[in-house]
Amino acid sequence: MKTLTSLVLVALLAGCSGGASSVTSSPSKAATTSSGPRVPHYNGGPGTTSITYYDTYAPYGGCPGSGLVIMTSSFPVTSLSFAANDGPPLMVGNCHFTTPHYVNVTLSTPAYGHPFVRQSDYTVTVDSVDAASVTATWTDLGPTLPGSPLNTGTVSFTIGNPDTGGGL
Repeated sequence: MKTLTSLVLVALLAGCSGGASSVTSSPSKAATTSSGPRVPHYNGGPGTTSITYYDTYAPYGGCPGSGLVIMTSSFPVTSLSFAANDGPPLMVGNCHFTTPHYVNVTLSTPAYGHPFVRQSDYTVTVDSVDAASVTATWTDLGPTLPGSPLNTGTVSFTIGNPDTGGGL
């Protein structure tokens, strides 16, 4: 019995001495909280016409021409057509900045419909629940807010009825 009590006491002391601290602290969590502003996982949706987000990663594309190049997963885009509720994720081309920058996406007045902007991590989608037509402008604001507009890029969207479509 004395041996069992001694073992329990040793186990308790080991737990109190910090042996369990490595279970509760994670290097990835520490890196997330200490590496600048936290990026929201998801923002926007119906009714949202402008979003400013912290852009740190854009793995695709070069920068042909001037202005901010907006990319799908593999090529630059200036206009897109797709069915409602099927907007593709877009991102800024990777040659525009090498350190994190804030980027603002704003919709112009729609030609028709009710388009909106949503953001997930480092990508933005312009979409609608029904047919819509609009132009979105991406503006690089620089590494701090409020920022000064640097490069801009636009994409025109023609969003079809979800039943009759459109498509990339």
